[in-house]
Amino acid sequence: MLIPLLDRTESGRVGNTKRFSHYVARQLGFEDANECPELYKLAHNYMQNPKVCEVKMFEYFGNEAEGEGLYMKLMEEFERCIFCYFAFHWSRVSDMIT
Repeated sequence: MLIPLLDRTESGRVGNTKRFSHYVARQLGFEDANECPELYKLAHNYMQNPKVCEVKMFEYFGNEAEGEGLYMKLMEEFERCIFCYFAFHWSRVSDMIT
């Protein structure tokens, strides 16, 4: 697991926190979330409403031969990522949720 990146200000304080969708993209091997716009959207939606995202994700993989397996693997990865993301940023959770 990669740790989520933190931006620091010149004084050394924590500045902006990387978005969850960017963290997921990095975790899955993309340096830039813009390389995978659909994954970026799914990860962003997962943070906002996991149940709706599950439906969208299933629709996304619906035409694939092994779509259900891909769906399950991506859901598991999102769950691992969100636990790691919030565990690392525990002191900033309230800022990130609002």
